[in-house]
Amino acid sequence: MKKRIVLFVTERDALKRYTEQMQAFFEDRVSIYPYAVPEIEDYDFPGVPKADLYVASMPDVIPVGMSKLDENVPAVYISRTFQREKTIPLTQLPVGAVVLFADYSEVIASETLGILNSISKGVNYIYCATEEEMERHGDACCVVTIRDDHPDSRQIKRVVNIGWYKIAPTTYMEIAKRLDILDPEISGKIYRYSKEVHLLNPGVFEVIKGTWELEDIWNTVSDMIDEGIVLVDTSGVLLRHNVFAEKQGAVTRGEDGIGFVCPEVREAAMGRYAMTDEVIELAATGKTVLVSKRPVLTYGELKGFLLLLKDAKVVQLAETRLRLQERKKNFPARYTFDDIVTCSPLMEKNIEICKKFARTDISILITGDSGTGKELFAQSVHNGSPRRSMPFVALNCAAVPAELLESELFGYADGAFTGAKKGGKRGLLELAHRGTIFFDEIGEMPLSVQAKILRVLQEREVMRIGGESLIPIDIRVIAASNVDFEELLEEKKFRKDLFYRLNAAQIHIPPLAERTEDIPLLAEHFLKEMGGKRLSKELTGYLSSIPWRGNARELRNCIEYMHIMGGSVLEIFDLPLERQEYADGHRSEGPGRGPQHRAEELTVFVDREQEAAEIILNVLRVRSVGRRMLTKILQENGVRISEYRVRKLLSLMEKQGLILMGSGRKGIELKK
Repeated sequence: MKKRIVLFVTERDALKRYTEQMQAFFEDRVSIYPYAVPEIEDYDFPGVPKADLYVASMPDVIPVGMSKLDENVPAVYISRTFQREKTIPLTQLPVGAVVLFADYSEVIASETLGILNSISKGVNYIYCATEEEMERHGDACCVVTIRDDHPDSRQIKRVVNIGWYKIAPTTYMEIAKRLDILDPEISGKIYRYSKEVHLLNPGVFEVIKGTWELEDIWNTVSDMIDEGIVLVDTSGVLLRHNVFAEKQGAVTRGEDGIGFVCPEVREAAMGRYAMTDEVIELAATGKTVLVSKRPVLTYGELKGFLLLLKDAKVVQLAETRLRLQERKKNFPARYTFDDIVTCSPLMEKNIEICKKFARTDISILITGDSGTGKELFAQSVHNGSPRRSMPFVALNCAAVPAELLESELFGYADGAFTGAKKGGKRGLLELAHRGTIFFDEIGEMPLSVQAKILRVLQEREVMRIGGESLIPIDIRVIAASNVDFEELLEEKKFRKDLFYRLNAAQIHIPPLAERTEDIPLLAEHFLKEMGGKRLSKELTGYLSSIPWRGNARELRNCIEYMHIMGGSVLEIFDLPLERQEYADGHRSEGPGRGPQHRAEELTVFVDREQEAAEIILNVLRVRSVGRRMLTKILQENGVRISEYRVRKLLSLMEKQGLILMGSGRKGIELKK
């Protein structure tokens, strides 16, 4: 229902202006009944309606004591001000300037002069009711007026029209308080209006504005929280609540728009003095919430209770995420450069290079045979970088089925596909934000995913499957592969643009066959980790003669087998049977055996692969091909041989001067 205001003003022009201003401000919240009070002692009103508030232009305007007025109705008197934009010229007047003021009414001239003095300090304002009075002040620099039809003077040429009076913000605030309509909407209007007009008491009003701003901030923040807030008095009557509480069904509204707490929450409010995370089911919405209750005390006196409501499903989800986070903390990037066991000059050079790379965000491609320690280097780079405290997320591209790889990398939005997890899922790229993502076996990544990864690396943005928004990410990329990229690129199984982006810096980890000096060192290291045993001198030398095709991983497995099967000192006969075959004719010369023995080994090795070598030479007589193609041709000809073995065989054939494998060539050629 609209509030009823009876407005009393002496002049009819002023009555019209004040009515228009008040109606424009309060709009349909009030009904205004304007009365022009005649300047006579006996007021004769035709009939004043019942009012909620009397508003008058001056304290002596309201006809107090008249039988037609209700003495119990409160009264508010209008305070006046001016529009700030109109008064700007007055703030630019010099100190000591003489300014004449021609007011609309002599009754409020003194009030107007007070306002003008507060606008421009040090200016001498003089009120002049007539043109004759103006002519007596020839030294005045200008005339200030509130009317368009201002008095004129031949001696004073400059006229500043500051516009008609505006009702002061404090008056609107007092009216709203008296009518009990000072809600956030009206408070916001008063706040915005106060910036448009000159403030008579800026200090006081700034305090009021600060309170409103704080109230508005609190309302905004409380509505942003995904947790219900309900404040009730000691009788369970609703005092305040936020939007989330209403969405949960803890607060409902009647037909009159007044809110009240639901029975379940009211019962909790009027029950025990305090509670923590009590499970309550809300009948209105069927939702389950966890309710915590705390008493509200003011100067030791109980004023009410604060209830906090959490959605049970959200709490369960948060608990799950927390467990996942704890799991991540338990499995960080464990290795550093100090964990790399080597005495090889090749490896030591790699370590020094990688330490320099670690200090930057450059993308790194690590190549090398399986088991050489590519992830060991990747983790060391991460732990040596400024991102060391952030996630290290590793993905083996060969271990994840192609149809699942995309969702693992990019995640998916809620309802993206049948069976998708409620609420969606973050992908590994998001999880690696501000950290490092390690793509192991990246040569096995499908071409369709390669294109999307390339865009992520270019734009540093990711979109979940079924999502509609781009999520910015900050990641450092390290990739590893044990395949020959030249052949992958030639066969168009890997995108060139992605390869060049990943290959900003490349590190090749040599196999154990090219750093035999590391074999005894690694064997001792693995045995020390297992504890309590040692290698015999003969076994130490013999281990260096074995072609460890699985590199350090295979060597560790072998040491672990001997640690289980052997005594306190491990001997050659403690090796697995398939490894003992290399003991025939073995001479214990220790690591780094002489060139004569190494040459004999090359000859023996090629002889054992005689069939494969002959097929390779026959193929190369026709055309040059790559290693992977040679492996395929050998298998088609019934020679069961691994790609590693082919690589080793080709290396030995090159050393014997049979073929050429120079860098930069498109394939392997027959030496002419």
